[in-house]
Amino acid sequence: LDTLDWVLTREPQHRIGRYFASYTWAWKARALDGLSRSHDAVAAWRQAIALDDRHDAELQAGLAASQKRGR
Repeated sequence: LDTLDWVLTREPQHRIGRYFASYTWAWKARALDGLSRSHDAVAAWRQAIALDDRHDAELQAGLAASQKRGR
């Protein structure tokens, strides 16, 4: 994520950088959910969604599931 952040700091609309950053944040969110860290997972899902230019419905579903688990 640090490398992708570096790229996106220099070119915020870098399409490939945004795609891989979103993908990486989503996997981080899944890992945090697996560790029962729903609050942290919600933040990671939000980062993934913010960078998602494809409007992937799975990201919204992951966020909703993490929010439900965190209650």
